Amino acid sequence: MPKNIFVIGLDDFNQTLLEPIGKKKIYCFHSLLAVNEVNRQKNYIPEELLLRLKNAYNHFPDQ
Repeated sequence: MPKNIFVIGLDDFNQTLLEPIGKKKIYCFHSLLAVNEVNRQKNYIPEELLLRLKNAYNHFPDQ
């Protein structure tokens, strides 16, 4: 069974770079937050961001 790797703000470009690694069936990559949630934000509220990350992780089916 592949190991799940969670990426914050995984976009299509970086997903493409990770695909060769995932094809070996050793790793499976998942985005915890959309790239627009973490990229180029005017204000970051660390506590809110951390809460959203924890929520996304805890609702992942294999957790």
